[in-house]
Amino acid sequence: MKNANLYLSQCISGLEAIIVKQMKTDLRGFQDLLVEPGLIVFRCEAREEEVRKLKYLSNSFLILKWRSNVPSIETFIADIVHSWNPVKRPRPDSFKRESTFRVMFGDAGKLVAVDQRLRSKLELKIASSSGLKLKREGAAVEYWGLRRRSGESFFAIRITRRLKTEKNLPKGELRPELAKILCLLSKPSESDVFLDPFAGTGAIPIERARTSYRKIFATDVDAAKVTGIKSRYLTERENLAKKGRDFFIAQADATNLGFLGDSSIDKIVCDPPWGIYLAENYSDDLFQLYSASLNEFARVTKVGGTIIALLGRGAFSTKLMHDFRNRLELVEKHDLLVAGKKATIFCWQRCSESTHR
Repeated sequence: MKNANLYLSQCISGLEAIIVKQMKTDLRGFQDLLVEPGLIVFRCEAREEEVRKLKYLSNSFLILKWRSNVPSIETFIADIVHSWNPVKRPRPDSFKRESTFRVMFGDAGKLVAVDQRLRSKLELKIASSSGLKLKREGAAVEYWGLRRRSGESFFAIRITRRLKTEKNLPKGELRPELAKILCLLSKPSESDVFLDPFAGTGAIPIERARTSYRKIFATDVDAAKVTGIKSRYLTERENLAKKGRDFFIAQADATNLGFLGDSSIDKIVCDPPWGIYLAENYSDDLFQLYSASLNEFARVTKVGGTIIALLGRGAFSTKLMHDFRNRLELVEKHDLLVAGKKATIFCWQRCSESTHR
């Protein structure tokens, strides 16, 4: 491919197939070369800026060197030092104005140190060929040596600067890339009437509002959370989609959505309680909560409409599946890890009750 770059992107483990499919739509000339848990290596003709904007990715890197079957991270770094080619582009176009760099090393998913002399040699090579100054804390440009458990190893420049994990998000809030993926699974349309009945901090409905829509309903049983969503929406509304300003935020119980009419919603995307932190208004019985909520979802969703729910693995019982078999068709499901806990994304389509009789 002419003018194609080689990239590495990290993503939520378990969702690689969904992400690759979306990247084929979003990136010109996309070709996946390696897919491993939490990792996609690809070539594309798209600009670095286009890759950087993909919100369903955790971090993205421009690859300078790729080797397979590498026995150790230090073996790989030594190879880079000895075969350094100053003619190769030393940094992304987007970082041309930056003046400082540092080098980081990761092995099997953990930050590691390498031999100091080897590290210094690599830093000297980078400094001499790029014109950047070494700054080991808070540098503008990050070069990374990364080795996977599989032995696949990469020397690359990180082109994204965000790194939001559960540690620096409000308690219980989904990572931005997961909120984005949940919304994408619903196949957003500018004609959508959208509902998140367990809105929490507002991550899902705010993310959905970044693309065109007709109406959005964001509700939660917790009054304090509703107040927080309102504040967040007012803060971010200028960055949201120009089309579809009907964004309704209200306190409501997901098991009793009486303010919504039958067959009035196109898409529901939500992250219900998993039984770890149930609101006082809910019973400790997850079966009761899920059953009553699904009954309302099936009522308010149009036939052919979509319901996406992120649930703790095993929380959704076979009895519930059986109870709703005539109203909700399970189209797909995806297993993943969320904050180290096993979870599943369920994707249902609302069917007429006569469909599966």
